[in-house]
Amino acid sequence: MKERITILGKATPIFDEYLKEGLICTTGITETGEFRRLYPVPIKNYEQFRNWNIVDIELLEQGAKCPFSEHRDYRPESRILNLSIEEPFKVVDQLKTIKKRFTLIKSLLNPSEEWIKAQRNPRKTIGIVRPKDLKVTIEVSKQEPKESKEPNFASLLEYTDPELKRNATKKRYIEKKLRQYLTRILDIRFNFKCHYNPECKGHKKLILDDGLHQNVRKLSRDFPINEVIAKTRENIELRHSRSWLFLGLGTVTPYPYRSYTIGSVFTFPKSKVSEQEMSELFSKRQLKITDILNRFVT
Repeated sequence: MKERITILGKATPIFDEYLKEGLICTTGITETGEFRRLYPVPIKNYEQFRNWNIVDIELLEQGAKCPFSEHRDYRPESRILNLSIEEPFKVVDQLKTIKKRFTLIKSLLNPSEEWIKAQRNPRKTIGIVRPKDLKVTIEVSKQEPKESKEPNFASLLEYTDPELKRNATKKRYIEKKLRQYLTRILDIRFNFKCHYNPECKGHKKLILDDGLHQNVRKLSRDFPINEVIAKTRENIELRHSRSWLFLGLGTVTPYPYRSYTIGSVFTFPKSKVSEQEMSELFSKRQLKITDILNRFVT
């Protein structure tokens, strides 16, 4: 099954001890306006799944078993990449301008996290909200690199690179380096209220946005951890002061559905998006997502 998907965001890659590979959970939107959670995307395909790329992707049906593991995901938006074929995805275009990106995000905007959780038929496990009264908390992550306890599990590294089956030393070296590199350095959380829900009591959520954590990794090469924390906070607060902010929410695990984290942080410069445009987000009838996507991809 092939779908054309606009990539909206990536969670910071993790090392999956079951599949022995660095994996990326990616979120996108189809041409018909349906959210897609794409997993597992191998780390070597990181560049093809850059934000705002438009990608043709071969997918398995919802709830299908992963071909190299027992993994299944029954969340309505989740799909597994069909990595058994030679070219499961192809970048065909990109959403290039801020105006086009903003128009797409505002068409997907939800009133609040509470609204997302309340949806039925179908359920929603992905959504986008606008925060207010935002505060940042940062601490050193408690994540630690660890060796696999199940060395005989299927390896996605081997699945996508058969040569590694014959080179156990190289395989162990790659796994070790991936574990070290993909271990999260900081736990960054946003405390916020949903902008369009006056009764919102507030949320405190972990941020998994890839761009944010990539910046942390770069800072950690040159500065001690206390300076990394200070500079990360400064960067976030400066960005927030200069930009309109939206948060992509999603559930981390297939069940339960009610535990959400921030998978993506969308920012649009105030110099490019006016206050009037922001004030109209929920004051006018929104364009249909199909009309918007058709307008962008010509």
